[in-house]
Amino acid sequence: MQFVSRTAARDRVSPNLLMVVCLAAVSDIRANEKAIADLEREANQVLSEPDNIVRRARIAPVFQLAERFAAAGKTNEALKYYTKALEHQPWNLDAQLALARLQDAGGDTNSARQKLELVWKHAETDALLAQAASLLGLPFATKLDQESLPTETFALALVPYGETDVWLLVELREDLKKTLGVPVIIRQSPLQIPQPDRDSLHLRAEDLRERIAKARKDPGFEALLRRLNFAPSALAEDEQVFVVTEAVLNAEKDKEPAKRFREELTFLRRLGPQWDANELIRRLGTSLAVKPGSGMGYLGVTRMDLYSNESRYVFGLAAQGANCGIFSYRRYTSAVAEDPPNRERLRARSLKQALSTVGLLFGLPRCTDPTCARAYVNSLAEHDAKQGKLCPQCQQGFAKRFGRKAD
Repeated sequence: MQFVSRTAARDRVSPNLLMVVCLAAVSDIRANEKAIADLEREANQVLSEPDNIVRRARIAPVFQLAERFAAAGKTNEALKYYTKALEHQPWNLDAQLALARLQDAGGDTNSARQKLELVWKHAETDALLAQAASLLGLPFATKLDQESLPTETFALALVPYGETDVWLLVELREDLKKTLGVPVIIRQSPLQIPQPDRDSLHLRAEDLRERIAKARKDPGFEALLRRLNFAPSALAEDEQVFVVTEAVLNAEKDKEPAKRFREELTFLRRLGPQWDANELIRRLGTSLAVKPGSGMGYLGVTRMDLYSNESRYVFGLAAQGANCGIFSYRRYTSAVAEDPPNRERLRARSLKQALSTVGLLFGLPRCTDPTCARAYVNSLAEHDAKQGKLCPQCQQGFAKRFGRKAD
């Protein structure tokens, strides 16, 4: 009766109860419609929950209440609930920033500065960095100037596709310039963003429907569905498919598959829609009149999640020698991986993928050294295990492609 495949390592996240996650999501939607008094009752109920894991998973209304109090000018109440919420989710940097604003306005400048420095050190988005920089009196630019194409024979242009964090593009430009030894610029282009092609959550539901249909040929499985009071019509909606699947898995003695399934759904709900990497590359190549085999390469950089053909997802994609490719850093962010925010980690992950994709678009073969930045990987864990530099063979490959001797 085990019709659900094991979750791939790359899709595993820290465990959360599916029911708890669903309740938290519903709470997010409804919170804005509630009166502060109702939201306060809900927040206090969450805080009175004896189970710390459940309390942490359901903490969203407490953050929302703090935000509502702050907007209403009730500073003491806002400070109280931001503090309580951050005790359970201290890496919520948006809330840390909001609390810092309140502390600063109230004269507690030392505490405010500590929190602002925390945000400045770890934040992964332009939005948070810009706010922290402004309050700390630090320079931070969120706009890019159009850079002219280099006159050198060989060069690389980073092309932001959709919403892309400026700080990351600037860091990548400098890192790639040092590693590759050729000019690297940031080239903006009016690229149209197509509608997403598919949704990972729906794709998983379709896969489960097929598995359930096959499993129903087993009389034992059909009897189990009857005992669980599930009729065939219960499979019409995706969410119903997930409920049926979890119920079937929970009926087994081994609870580990059910746990992994809940973890997978939690991850897919955070991930959101996906775009076809091949289509984005096509649009990129057309917009910039890319010439395969030339000395000018173009690398799209995006926060959109990507897939290609039969692959459930790809970190990056480029046809060998096509001079055009794209990579996504969405799965490298803490928002998706559900890790503490870490800007340097995001930068390192992005550099490795950029080097991998740039090698392909300039015609280099795939690398067979698992520690090289250009090594092909099947998971985020494998990606993190790579070094942030090129192996000797790839260094020689780039040097030959760019017409110079390897260092």
